[in-house]
Amino acid sequence: MLRQSHSLPGLIAALLVMLLAISGAILSVDPALEHLHSTATGQLNVGQLAGRVANHFPGVEQIQRTASGTVIVYYNQNGQAGVETVDPLTGEGLAPYAPSAFTRWVKELHRSMFLGSPGHGVSGVGALFMLMLSVSGALLLARRLGGWRNLLRPLRGTFSQRWHAELGRLALLGLLLS
Repeated sequence: MLRQSHSLPGLIAALLVMLLAISGAILSVDPALEHLHSTATGQLNVGQLAGRVANHFPGVEQIQRTASGTVIVYYNQNGQAGVETVDPLTGEGLAPYAPSAFTRWVKELHRSMFLGSPGHGVSGVGALFMLMLSVSGALLLARRLGGWRNLLRPLRGTFSQRWHAELGRLALLGLLLS
């Protein structure tokens, strides 16, 4: 029964799970890539940042700091809305802010499969399948190795059996956390 609860959802949801896993991996690297292009250095309190930005952008509506440290200002000037990335040390605008088209595309794919609200449900079902595969795979691996204490023991069997179990062992922690 345990093997069926691991293999049938895996076969049914293989494409969906792979799509979610690959798009999620791409999205997980995005903040690190943004941080490479960020100009933010040092510590600055919110009051100082707001004052510096207000000097350069009189119609500030919102100041946002991304996970990578990039500061984005939303402002209204002469009836025109604008969005710019800002140097947090001086408050000066660096360039108009435009999120990456590729990142937006991957985010939309990951969150809703380009289906809107029904796609959110599909992604949720995919996440549920990943959880079910992770738990049932961990139980199968523990049973195969003779208990949870032996989870890090060397594996025996054919190459394909060892390969699947090793990948499962490596992916288990990440899948359960995600």
